[in-house]
Amino acid sequence: MLEHLTKLANIPVVRESGYWVEILRHLEEYSESEWDAIVEKFCEKYHVHCKDYDFASIMVDLPFVRATGPRQGKSGFRPTSQLRLSPRKIVIPSFSPFFADDEIVFPYGVYAKPSILGVLTEISIRSTFNANFILDRVEKLSRYTKANGAQSVRHVLLDFYARLNAAFSNKLRSSKLQDSLRRRPWILADKSPEGKQQCYSSVECRPESEKALLGSEMPLSQFQFTNQTLIECMGWDQPPPLDKVLANFLILIDQANLGSHNGGSKPDEVKFIAIYRYLMGQTKDLRALSIMKETLDSLHWILVNGKLYPVSRVTLSMAFNLAPHFVQIKSVGLDDLFIAMGVRRTVGQTDLEGIISEIGSQYRKGESLSGTDAELVIELLKRIAADGVYWSSELLILTQDNKLRKITEVVYDDLTDKSAISLEEDDVQYTFANGKIGIFVASTLQIPMYSARYWNDQRDSTFEPWAQEEDIVARIGSVLNDYDPSSIFVEFLQNAADAGATKCSFMLDQRSFGKNKVLSKEMAAWQGPALIIYNDAEFTESDFKALSKLGEGNKRGDSSKIGRHGLGFNSVYHFTDVPSVVSGSYIGFFDPHRDYLPKVRTTDGLVGQGGTRSNFLKLRGDTISDQLQPYKDLFGCDMKSYFKGTIFRIPLRTADTHMRSSGKSIINSHWTLSDMHDMLRKWVDDAKVGMLFLDTIKGIEITTISNDPSDEHKFTWLAEKSFASDKPHRDRAICEGNDASTSTQIADIRTTSSAVALRDSQRWLIHTDLEYPDDVLQSMKDLASNNRWYSHRGIAIPISWKSKEGPFNGRLFTHLPTPIVTGIPFHIHGGFALTSNRKSLAGGTDHASPQYKWNEFMMHHLLPQSSMTALEKFLIYLFWGLIKGSPKVREIDNATVSYFRYWPTKTRPDFESFVRWFSRNTYYHPVYPVYVLNQDVHVRFMAGHDVTFPELHGAPKSMEFMIRGHMRKKDVAISECPPPIQVRLRNDWKLEPSLNFEAINEDCVRKLIKDEPEFIKKFVKIEDIRWVLEYTLKTILEPKKPPKVPVASLPLLPLMNKTWKPLAPSSACHAAKPEMKELINGGEYLIDESIFRNPVLSTQNGENVTISKLEAIYKRLTSDTIYGVTQLPPAKFVAIFNYENPNGATDDQREKLWRIMEKSKDLEAYGELPILKTLNGDLIPLKCCKNGIEVSRLKPQTKRQMEKISSLMDDLGLIVFDANANKRHPYLIDPAREFTDTMILICISRRCQEWPEGRGVTTEEAEVLREMIRSDNDLSNRDATPLGILRIWPSWNLISNRASHLIPARGSFFIEGNYNLENLGDNSDVIQSTYSKHFGAMGANSLNVVTAAELRVMPRLLSDNLRCSNSQTKSAYIRMISDILKVANGKKGLQARNFLLTGRFILAQDGTFHIGREFFDPMDELCATVFSDEPSRFPDIQVWQAMGGSAKKQLFGIRDRGSSGVIRECAQYMLRLTSVYSTSSSPLIQTKASALVRHIYQNCEDVDWMSPEWKIVPAEVTQGSPYNEYLPDLPEYLSFSEIVDPSYRDICWTQCAFFPENLKPSNAFKARFQSVGKPKLQAVINHLSVLADELAKTWVSFDQQPILKMSLFKVYKFLDEFSEKGPSNAALLKRELTTQLHVPYILNGDDKDPSLEESWLWPGQLMLDIDNDIERHQVVHRKLKSVRGFLVAAGVEQMKAVEGRVEVPEGRRKGDIEARLLNCFESQDKHNGFMDILFQFDNRKQILAHKFMLVHANEYFATRFTGAWADYTTRDPLNPGVEVIDLSNLDGDETFEAFWGLLYYFYTDNLIHTNGPPVPSPVGTTSSQNNVDILRDRVQYLMELLCLADQYQTKRLKALIAMEVVSGYKVLHSNVFSVRKFAMLYNSRDIKEHCEKYLKMNSSSVGTYLRGELQVYTQSLMELTSNSDGAQRAELALEIKEFEDNLKELDELS
Repeated sequence: MLEHLTKLANIPVVRESGYWVEILRHLEEYSESEWDAIVEKFCEKYHVHCKDYDFASIMVDLPFVRATGPRQGKSGFRPTSQLRLSPRKIVIPSFSPFFADDEIVFPYGVYAKPSILGVLTEISIRSTFNANFILDRVEKLSRYTKANGAQSVRHVLLDFYARLNAAFSNKLRSSKLQDSLRRRPWILADKSPEGKQQCYSSVECRPESEKALLGSEMPLSQFQFTNQTLIECMGWDQPPPLDKVLANFLILIDQANLGSHNGGSKPDEVKFIAIYRYLMGQTKDLRALSIMKETLDSLHWILVNGKLYPVSRVTLSMAFNLAPHFVQIKSVGLDDLFIAMGVRRTVGQTDLEGIISEIGSQYRKGESLSGTDAELVIELLKRIAADGVYWSSELLILTQDNKLRKITEVVYDDLTDKSAISLEEDDVQYTFANGKIGIFVASTLQIPMYSARYWNDQRDSTFEPWAQEEDIVARIGSVLNDYDPSSIFVEFLQNAADAGATKCSFMLDQRSFGKNKVLSKEMAAWQGPALIIYNDAEFTESDFKALSKLGEGNKRGDSSKIGRHGLGFNSVYHFTDVPSVVSGSYIGFFDPHRDYLPKVRTTDGLVGQGGTRSNFLKLRGDTISDQLQPYKDLFGCDMKSYFKGTIFRIPLRTADTHMRSSGKSIINSHWTLSDMHDMLRKWVDDAKVGMLFLDTIKGIEITTISNDPSDEHKFTWLAEKSFASDKPHRDRAICEGNDASTSTQIADIRTTSSAVALRDSQRWLIHTDLEYPDDVLQSMKDLASNNRWYSHRGIAIPISWKSKEGPFNGRLFTHLPTPIVTGIPFHIHGGFALTSNRKSLAGGTDHASPQYKWNEFMMHHLLPQSSMTALEKFLIYLFWGLIKGSPKVREIDNATVSYFRYWPTKTRPDFESFVRWFSRNTYYHPVYPVYVLNQDVHVRFMAGHDVTFPELHGAPKSMEFMIRGHMRKKDVAISECPPPIQVRLRNDWKLEPSLNFEAINEDCVRKLIKDEPEFIKKFVKIEDIRWVLEYTLKTILEPKKPPKVPVASLPLLPLMNKTWKPLAPSSACHAAKPEMKELINGGEYLIDESIFRNPVLSTQNGENVTISKLEAIYKRLTSDTIYGVTQLPPAKFVAIFNYENPNGATDDQREKLWRIMEKSKDLEAYGELPILKTLNGDLIPLKCCKNGIEVSRLKPQTKRQMEKISSLMDDLGLIVFDANANKRHPYLIDPAREFTDTMILICISRRCQEWPEGRGVTTEEAEVLREMIRSDNDLSNRDATPLGILRIWPSWNLISNRASHLIPARGSFFIEGNYNLENLGDNSDVIQSTYSKHFGAMGANSLNVVTAAELRVMPRLLSDNLRCSNSQTKSAYIRMISDILKVANGKKGLQARNFLLTGRFILAQDGTFHIGREFFDPMDELCATVFSDEPSRFPDIQVWQAMGGSAKKQLFGIRDRGSSGVIRECAQYMLRLTSVYSTSSSPLIQTKASALVRHIYQNCEDVDWMSPEWKIVPAEVTQGSPYNEYLPDLPEYLSFSEIVDPSYRDICWTQCAFFPENLKPSNAFKARFQSVGKPKLQAVINHLSVLADELAKTWVSFDQQPILKMSLFKVYKFLDEFSEKGPSNAALLKRELTTQLHVPYILNGDDKDPSLEESWLWPGQLMLDIDNDIERHQVVHRKLKSVRGFLVAAGVEQMKAVEGRVEVPEGRRKGDIEARLLNCFESQDKHNGFMDILFQFDNRKQILAHKFMLVHANEYFATRFTGAWADYTTRDPLNPGVEVIDLSNLDGDETFEAFWGLLYYFYTDNLIHTNGPPVPSPVGTTSSQNNVDILRDRVQYLMELLCLADQYQTKRLKALIAMEVVSGYKVLHSNVFSVRKFAMLYNSRDIKEHCEKYLKMNSSSVGTYLRGELQVYTQSLMELTSNSDGAQRAELALEIKEFEDNLKELDELS
């Protein structure tokens, strides 16, 4: 009606949104009192209206919002204004703390409601704390405070500051805002002493932290800003103005001076230090420095010991206590300031000379000084000498009689014995300087020398004993039983690797050598063929010793070494009885039988026969030249010069030598050349892989050498290892992360062979790990340590291996290959426990043995983890270039196939554990390549838990490609993992704890089709369609294994018209019989049966028959109605036929139709077929026979029925037909089908419209009709017309609680499905009949059980008219739920399912009713635990059982822990529990919290659990002793981010709470939140403060101190690791340590007593890379050297190494004569050496030499022999031919040692490597000197030798000395100045430049060292106050002077 009126009146139609547009645009036309209601009404559907129009543009500037001040909602508040503002000017109420009380900008009244406020927020009210808001607040608050004063809005300002300080970031920063913050007066500050506060700009005031600098010179902020970005924006990151600081400083100076005069308090040292530090920062600005000097120049401003001094009276260091002339400033890190301001570094030389003069003035002329003063003068002279100052002729020197004489009047006596000079006492005309001055000081001061120094003798023993110990023959024999002869290859290769060699060669030397000039005639037998083993590393002395100790090699305790010298070497005795070795300058032989080598007598007279060793460079003559010949020309060895390498010669035990030994050989075997050739070739296979896990070995060579050029066995095979460099970026990516503990490399091993002219190359990916993972138990580490097993492990993947080469069989390595084949497609290496012969794993199957435990630990823990890293690197290698760019799919597929070839699936039983744990580790590591559809990235590497495996078994390639591509588009990560690997993974992941295995299987494909029904339409090929049908529908053949995704409702029925229908009862798809398909097409109704014909071979009843699985599926589909597939019903067939043949059936078709119907006994379904021929010949529908009379035969029963309704039949027009004319079908002639009750009812219904008006049914007729209706159950399906007509007749008895009566069916109710409502209230109008099928057709109202429950039962239960407390009612209620469930599971269960899902009908445990989604599954352990005290959250148990329990909970919407939002709801509930109840520590609440936390660990993806709000984790605060002391005061429940893993307990227990052991985060949780459990830096530093400041004083017992130290050094280690993560971390650590720690916190070594205050040091008191302790700078203890990064970040200084090189002049060419002369010189053979000159020294030391050699080698010697020495040489009384030169007047040992080195150089032209003649140490003894002493002695010796080299004018020797000093790291901070002085004194420019470079690079550290030393010596000098301490004072003064001058030189150099 409204529509018609609208059109008639031509009224335009306006939508509701348009209506509101007009309203709002004309809002001002309405009364203002109506505005609020209008706006409120509009906002109810604001989001609906906005879909049609942008209302924000209308409302943003419309002044309709009632506004008020910021105090709305507070007590006493009353709105002061009815002002209305536009939304643009309104501010969100949460910002009210930032506004003054009279600022009216906040919504009021209805506008403050959340619903309207949300709309206003979207319209654009000010709701964001952004830059514009900050700018507005700053400007307005500055204006407000200027007008009204700051005190009135003080709270507003402070709130604004707090929010700004918390929220400010670079995103808010702008030039406009920065200008406003610096220009506007918005900062509340206090300047006056009265405390009057007002606002200033940031330029006008400063932070409170600068009060010590500024005093009252500038206002100081009342709020402490900590946001660094905000501070920079305000300009407070720059220091305060210099003039203000100086003004405040002058006030402090005046106050200090006034206090000192009046006896007041001392100056405030803290303020002075703060100002000093500020001024030091200004010294880099020259203008500022000038102002500072001008202001402070004449003032006493330097604070020392509580008093102020001017610049002229202070010094940084002072060797002596020179007060009151000078005072020394304490070192507090301000040296740069004082130096810049003019403070002297130290007292100079002039002052020291003045002190000496002053001492001398106190004595009369010629009077001797007292002992004290004499000692003081000596010390002063030493100090002057140490400073290396200018020469002064007025310098006073102390004489031998303790008198003072000028330096020009004395000489220094360096001759202790003057008899050789034959001087009479009267001839001595010199005044000798006091001998205590020393030769060094005398030389430096340039006191005239009296003589020179010489050398001592040197002893050499050409051959020395060197034999293996123990009962060697028997011992070696037992060793060889465990060693196969071929193992010699591995043994010597591992020894070469341990020695650091880069190349190892194995040579079969087939030559024979001379047998005359050998060590003994027995040795001649071993001059034949030999096995030569060479490596390019040199033997050390310890290596020689190691070989002599069987089984006790020098590597026995070194886990970094592969082998153990001793046992492995003895494998040589398989081949020989006399092995030998050449290395360096030594050759050694072993003779275990003691039958071959000559006896050698030692200096002690002992005889050693088992072996001998000699320095072949010292051998005389050619007496054993044949013995040495086999080594010559091998690998560069000439046996004349030093050989840089090692050669083992193993002469073969041939048949001849074996017979000569008379069976004494250790092994009763001999070797032929053929045997050796075979063995060498067998070694090739091991050599190819021998270098894989060796770090140093880069080449292995196997070769032969022969004098016969035609030798057919001669060959050379070489393997060389190099690292790949063809793709640098890829290789760098692979090597990224390499460090000392882990390494990954791509190595190429290239092999060449001369025998077959073959060149081959193999590429390997090699990954190694050294350290244990963090999760390894200490017990396992101890087991390994006790048994000397190591954790080194690795993986080698054969990248270049081709599949055509067959399966790759990996081997087990222990650095080197073992014969153990693993069956794994790559090599594995580890420190396994092997049997002694290295052929099998030790321990066997004895699970209790340590060897078995360790090997299993390697298999299941260490190696699988390393293999994951190797796979991750291997992925980078294979997919490099395929991840990005435009790779072809084929390239990615090929790389994937190649990759998975290296995954193990089967192996030997010994290694099954490794493969199993390898598989399980892939679940957590990104080792699966996944192809992704991304324009930038094509391949990603993902962990097993993130990928899906394709299990599309048997799928055509096109189908497989289509499904995978479709899944990838849905972001499903698919791993192209081969089926065998998938099977292995599935089996291994099933093991407990099981891992989830996601796969694209039948369920996945079904789900894909279910979610995207259109997907199946893409299948075109018949093989694709057949496969998908078989793959998805084969589950219906196994009904006992229900699928996860059921086939119901899936569109998997292919129709004849090429469309698909779902599998559902309502689908109505049919399969037609062949005879039917001849007559119809079927189109959209018939299934294409041809698709289901795909024969396969199967077995039935024990016989092989050919059937089709698809055919079996088809039979299953058509036999079960739940799939909606049936054989085509006749009625449907008839309907299709009639539709396709609208003109009727032809005669041919009629014949075929009758043939079809002849097979059917019941033709009722064919009733619509036009096939029934009447008597007049017409063809009418067959169903017409039901209304007609078959005349051929009548039934008696029908006749009786017709008699009762004869009056009705009179009104019927019946069809008459003859069954004989219609094929006489049984359907037509069957008596039961001719005149049935149904036919009569149909007739009545058809003809009842023609009955006379008022014609009814009699009682008798009604009874007949009612009986007819009851008798035909299928009446309503075929024809409901009779029922419709008969509904008005009173033919039904209705049963109710009242009396039964006969009434019409129309208007009554009946329950569908034979359900009832008994005991559920009054339902008298509902028919309770058991038969109700036709009621609906007869006018009765259908009432299903769902509707009855919803409209009749539940309102009564909810209103308490019915109560479930009644057992009958509850039983009926439960029965009703069961009835509804039955309906829900039926074909038409949608209404029931909706009711179950949304209806408030479920009875809770507390008796209330709720919707299903408000309940939790009572069987869910988590929900049941957390909500155990909330019965309203769980359904009643009986009801729950009736509902079907957990299996049916989804029907009701009942949630469990897997439902969305449940975990968050549990967490929020726990938050309320822990905050509301005071008994939060109760076990119940802890149980709830623990259960929740454990679940979160496994399901952590959708919530940020690291947020501080989730304080639900039960924290472990109370700990066992001693961790129960100094516990932090923390809540019992904390957030995940606030709790630390217990593994960090030692580094933060005083600051943090810890995860209980049973609540430690899972690996999944750690992977999601990587910071969980890690302590914060601040907490660790605070803990360190507690350890150093509190625990160190209280923990003094023996059991407490080790724990304190352990915790302390773990803290250092943690901080070291933190600093090593990058420069920013190191800077942060340094800043935190500086600001947070106020006590010394470094314990320099674990041997210190922490309870002693002096044990603790500041970083500034330590120095790295120094060689001696200094009081101020101590040497860093070895315990701390592993935390160098922490020490450097903390402020510990370090030295920098300086390298250099010296050009050494070429030496002279030496010949045999010189070699013989050298041999004589070294042996000092008085009888056979022909030496004619002897140098005699003190202590009876002497050196014999050849005058000819010395004169020939050095021109200076020639001059001396003919000059100075010629006058006083004598002859040796025992050997008159020897001239004696007496040098005993020189300084003892020093001169003797240096002179020996000089002569050694003349003989050898090389620098001596010892400090004089080599002195052998007794066997088994070690030097007592430490490295520092050795280095010091060596440097001192080199300097003495440099002096002689300069004196004897030997440039080459000086260059050699310089080379060792420069390249040997001999220069240190403690000797750099003395070495430099020597270099200058003896003209060595190279050494001098090297020292100066060192000083420049380490100026800061050396300066710190010097100042520390200076302070120590000064303090010592100040403590010497006695007159007897004069000499010591003088010596200290000299030292002080030396350090002062060194500092001055350092300053000049730097």
